[in-house]
Parts: sequence; structure tokens; C-alpha cells
Amino acid sequence: MTYAIVIVLSVIFTFLGFAIEITNGNIGHVKNGREPNAGAAIFPNIPFIPVAVGFFAWLLNSCYPHLGFWIIVGLFTLYLPYWWWSLRRLDGELQSLLAASEKQLDAAGDNGERQNDN
Repeated sequence: MTYAIVIVLSVIFTFLGFAIEITNGNIGHVKNGREPNAGAAIFPNIPFIPVAVGFFAWLLNSCYPHLGFWIIVGLFTLYLPYWWWSLRRLDGELQSLLAASEKQLDAAGDNGERQNDN
């Protein structure tokens, strides 16, 4: 049962990382004048990270009972607030960049209409 919890937590770790990666990629897209449609490749991470974390927990559990489980739960507890703060910060930056780019597009659209009227 403890290994199932470790695997579930490692999958959650992976998806939290995907959210940050995608938001950061969208920031790069907007900064370069592109549409914010970044993605993340889930294939190598989904099978590798849960297996690696499960092996790490098993290795620590072989040294001391339940040590790996408690380390993974502790890391998850520490990582979750950091992830939340990072995602909120990146999302705020993305939203401000999107608002600025919309203002630039609106200004360019207004200038184009005014030029066409003359």
C-alpha cells in the first residue's frame, strides 16, 4: 500500500512539473510574439519518474522500514507550497504579458484603421 501512495505522489509531482513547464513555455511564446500554446512531452517522464521514485523509496525502506515513504511524503509536503507559489507567480507574469500584448495589438489595430481612413 505504501508503494502505491509513493507512485501516486510521484505522478502528482510529474503533473505539477508539467503545469510549470507549460506556463513557462507560454511566457516564452508571448515574449517572442507568438500565440501561447506551449505543451509538454509527458512520455519520458510518466514512466521514468514514478519508477525512479518507487525504486528510491524501496532502497531507503530496505535500510530502515518506512523511511522511503516518509521521505517522499515529506518532499511532497515541502514541494507543494513551492509549486503553488511558482505557478501563481508564473501565471501572473503570463497574464500581464497577455494583457500587454493585447494592448499592443489594439493600438496597432487602431493605428491601421486611422491610416486607412486618410
